[in-house]
Amino acid sequence: MRAAEGAESPAAAMDPVGSVVISSRVRLSRNLAAHGYPGHIPADLEKECRERILAAFRRLPKADDFTILYLDDLSPLERRILFERNLISQAIR
Repeated sequence: MRAAEGAESPAAAMDPVGSVVISSRVRLSRNLAAHGYPGHIPADLEKECRERILAAFRRLPKADDFTILYLDDLSPLERRILFERNLISQAIR
């Protein structure tokens, strides 16, 4: 899978044509029912949980207007760019 769905790089996804970019972060403070917290469950269960969340997200109106980035697929430089733009925190960089 590419670093960003529908974009060639995180930088292109954030500003594809020199337009204004609005970003937001969501912090989940509770786990999903029947799913443990990431980092405390096997990788296959983490992936299943992530896919369930993304499937629900994709059903939202205008979900196609957003870009999904998988941090595991990003290079250290791409992560640094996201951190410096305050799009991810130091803890997950």
